[in-house]
Amino acid sequence: MAEHVQQAMFGDDEDRPIDLEKLRQTARDLRDTAYAQLELQRYLQGMQREQQASVQHHLDRARSRGLHPVADHVPYTPRKAWREWPDFVRLMQRYEADGIAPVTKEWIASQAGVVPRTITRAMEYHGLAADDWPPSTWDPARPPAKRTEIR
Repeated sequence: MAEHVQQAMFGDDEDRPIDLEKLRQTARDLRDTAYAQLELQRYLQGMQREQQASVQHHLDRARSRGLHPVADHVPYTPRKAWREWPDFVRLMQRYEADGIAPVTKEWIASQAGVVPRTITRAMEYHGLAADDWPPSTWDPARPPAKRTEIR
């Protein structure tokens, strides 16, 4: 049975000389690959800069016309956005409008990036009971009477 032994890439054996041309070709190939990667990186960075400039241009044009395209921005941390009653109601009603009927707390929580208990705590903070559902029944102009500390 023949033994299988790993062959040296450039001939480290004392009976075979090192193939310098093969070594030079490998170095040229590595250099060409690194250069191609650098060119691709430069191209992608240029495309990203063009895209950012285009978005900024359109935002500037909208603002100059009196439009505020970022007016519907919701803070990243949902609980900060939920501390004021009108904001909480509008956000929950927007999630409800985007959902498939019947909308549950679990579905809204998955869209908002929280757990359902967080929605229940926010509801309790504004004086709602856990079963006061769905959000379409809430009036943004009139908050419930009872308020507690948000946890």
